[in-house]
Amino acid sequence: MKELVRIANADIPGKKAVYYALTKINGVSTSFSNAVCCTLNLDRKRKIGELSEQELQEVEQLIRNPAAMPQFLINRRKDAET
Repeated sequence: MKELVRIANADIPGKKAVYYALTKINGVSTSFSNAVCCTLNLDRKRKIGELSEQELQEVEQLIRNPAAMPQFLINRRKDAET
């Protein structure tokens, strides 16, 4: 198990559950974190330090390019331009 995980320029303690650990990344809310876990079929209670390098890369790619996510999680609904 890794003690420190770096995802999207954020240092996350490896002992945190995936669901809560992803919220430490700037711009990731609890609902977005839940959607990432559901989209990638990750157990929310699993420690983030236990994820493999491939799983961490998939998480980072999904956070950087959330094309597979529901539109309401990506878009700011009250933004007049979109």
